[in-house]
Amino acid sequence: RTVTGTGARRAVEVSSESVQFGSVDTGERVVRTVEVVNTGGLPVNVTGVSATGAAFTVVSEPPARLVAGASTTVRVAAAPTTGGEVTGQLIVDSADATATTVDLTATGLAPAATRADERPVSFGAVPAGSGRSRTVVVANRGSATLRLGAVTTTGPFQPADDTRRLLAPGERTTYSVVYAPDPGAAGTDATGTVRVPTPNDPDRTAVTAELTGTATAGRAAVTPTTLSVGRLPVGETGTGTVTVESVGDGTVDVRGVGITGPDADRVTVDGPTTATLPPGERATYTVTVDAAARGPVTARVVVQTADGPVTATVGAVGVAPTATLSTAPESVGPTRLGERRTERLQLSNTGNAPLNVTGARASGSAFAVVSAPETVPAGERRAGRRGVRAGGDGRGRRGDDRR
Repeated sequence: RTVTGTGARRAVEVSSESVQFGSVDTGERVVRTVEVVNTGGLPVNVTGVSATGAAFTVVSEPPARLVAGASTTVRVAAAPTTGGEVTGQLIVDSADATATTVDLTATGLAPAATRADERPVSFGAVPAGSGRSRTVVVANRGSATLRLGAVTTTGPFQPADDTRRLLAPGERTTYSVVYAPDPGAAGTDATGTVRVPTPNDPDRTAVTAELTGTATAGRAAVTPTTLSVGRLPVGETGTGTVTVESVGDGTVDVRGVGITGPDADRVTVDGPTTATLPPGERATYTVTVDAAARGPVTARVVVQTADGPVTATVGAVGVAPTATLSTAPESVGPTRLGERRTERLQLSNTGNAPLNVTGARASGSAFAVVSAPETVPAGERRAGRRGVRAGGDGRGRRGDDRR
């Protein structure tokens, strides 16, 4: 008799002929699972599982032996290191069957860190003891999120913010760097670098920039150099202002303020005793003069700075009138009863302020002030008239003119 039949066979099949990983950020890993099945009637000895293409690796392998009808899984990972499409294959080898392959495809998304301006960053001339900031702009021109690490600097430069950041594709971010030379660094040049780490950029480990600056000395100017508070009535006060400005390339370091001069006890100054003035900035002082007596008041406001003192001369005049009347006896001579005779008197102002005459009168019933000036300017004199009218006893009585 004839016996016919089909012999048992060994066959390995996979759940899919290709695996798409989609978009994968560089530095990241995406894992997919592939099912491996022994579709034959006999056991299969798996001799190896491998992946081609630098972006792909096998994470887990199947057991070495698959019985008939059994299945297992293989895990494969895609981790692109560059942007763009990457391809490879998963290969399952067995001693008893033809090798089975699976096509692998992924698209690498890579950040691309760059500076918006690749030139060195110059701070220029910076006053010693002050500070100036400049910015470094980092952009992501790639297709994946860019991770930015903590900023570091070298030299006498400091980052204003060293926080880690994430930068989406097409975005940019700004870092501020400060150059603040010490007060004793005037006249020196500074160099350094700023470094922003880019740990997931496949092409560069960090964005860097060269930093340069020069520390300069400050110079102060006082305005006005001569402050005239003007003419002040005795017993009153007057005020004025003095301004100290940083007019050079460097900071003015104010370390004190005071008053000197012959009338220093009659002048006070109010303002910052210490201050740091970057170029173009000012400190304002209010100067008060007390006109305690008639005559000039002279003093100096002295502002001490790190570069030496700057001074402003303060002047004022205490003013007050001083009235004097002619002291020689004035006789109007014989005067008939009922008649009136007048005589001129001189009122002099020997003071340094106008003399305002508010009134004049004469004592003695036979005498009267006929006229008196209203104002006598300082250093001048004006005439007044007094008159006498003979009384009933036939005698005129001498009286005094009084203001």
